[in-house]
Amino acid sequence: MNFGACLMRREKCPSKDVIVVAGDLNGHVGGAKDGYSCHGGFGYGSRNADGERILECAELHNLTIVNTVFRKRDSHLISYYSGSSKSQIDVVLVKDRDRSLVTEAKILPCETVAPQH
Repeated sequence: MNFGACLMRREKCPSKDVIVVAGDLNGHVGGAKDGYSCHGGFGYGSRNADGERILECAELHNLTIVNTVFRKRDSHLISYYSGSSKSQIDVVLVKDRDRSLVTEAKILPCETVAPQH
């Protein structure tokens, strides 16, 4: 099931429920809002096509990407490292109306648990 179809299923939830969607969506929403109300303006890096689709889907479903709402140092935004490449691919979304319930959203940097082979 794709991300958009999954979001459509949330329509079946009672309207009073608080819904949190979080995960590695493998898209780069970038650091700038660029007119998207779902983006808080504090992301990391540049946007790619998958990130654009995440933003469009969030706008369509009245969701806010809360881990772009709070100003953070890069180490609390970056969720993927590979050699010299790094990016923010994990996103946390909530309904726009529930945005005020979220007071913090960040990546917790840690050492690699198992070496990569």
